[in-house]
Amino acid sequence: MMLNPSRLKKDCSEMKESRKTENGVSEVNEINDPLQELIEHEAKQPQRPKAFRVIYEDSTLEALTFGLKNDSPYAYLGSSEGGVLTNSALMSNTPVLNAIWSGDDVTVTRKTTDSYTLSGVRLTTHIMIQPQTLKRFMDKSQDIVRDNGFLSRFLVCFPMPRSGCRKTNGIRYEKEFINQFNQRIEELLEGK
Repeated sequence: MMLNPSRLKKDCSEMKESRKTENGVSEVNEINDPLQELIEHEAKQPQRPKAFRVIYEDSTLEALTFGLKNDSPYAYLGSSEGGVLTNSALMSNTPVLNAIWSGDDVTVTRKTTDSYTLSGVRLTTHIMIQPQTLKRFMDKSQDIVRDNGFLSRFLVCFPMPRSGCRKTNGIRYEKEFINQFNQRIEELLEGK
């Protein structure tokens, strides 16, 4: 909370008046300047504890930058369901994510709160996403994420579908051990 000097002076004057008795003499022998007392009191305000938050999923850019500044200078932006991230408001600010990912200083300027600069922060990203969800994201972003270098910061893996296709690729399996296993199961079932 910021101290308002004009409000403090008014409060101090009222405090001085309230400390005087009916004859105009102070109740206390030594009165410290109330303005100075308030300034000292404000300086003793406890600090906000740091939360150890490094994992962000469905987040805003403001929450991410606030966390990088006030909690941990390291952040992990990830999701096992990539649609959560690609549909979030965070993805409309990929140039800022690029700067954070690259280790550049990022200055955050706000009208209603204090401005600050993120320096020495680190961001890593891991998004697992289905092909159609990625296609919708690319269509929605109109290739901006490709043009501004956001996608070039990723190692994209697109494995071939494996459902319904289990080939052995020429690997030969010995049946000797399978036959021994089956024989032992038969013995156990027969009670030998």
